[in-house]
Amino acid sequence: MNKRGPKPKIRSRAKSSPIPDPPGHLSDTERTEFVRVANVLHDAGLLSAADVDIIALYARWHGSWTQANEHVAEHGQVITTKTGAIKPNPSVNISNTASREMLKCLNALGMTPASRKAVERVERHEDDPIAKLMAW
Repeated sequence: MNKRGPKPKIRSRAKSSPIPDPPGHLSDTERTEFVRVANVLHDAGLLSAADVDIIALYARWHGSWTQANEHVAEHGQVITTKTGAIKPNPSVNISNTASREMLKCLNALGMTPASRKAVERVERHEDDPIAKLMAW
């Protein structure tokens, strides 16, 4: 418990929102990840219209993480500069940053073991005005 009291429980919906199309600004790889995560959330009854931006943000970080890891796999953890100096591969830092940001997104979406413990399933009623407002 922190100074402001316990963290609120994340509420899931027994009936998820329909799976949205990925935003147009995502790359093909990022779109694939967006759809994968949206499907996982939908199947768990956790997807809502409010999640689109955080899923897109996660997909962008996942794309950066994937690209950085591919660069490290190809060039190694250290690189040699034009002057012959050996220095850490900047892609390692990019990968580490992306990992941290992806974890924040996954926590926000209730997709880690620790954050899933806070998820509480609730029924969504068809006459719920908030549900109608948030409908796609």
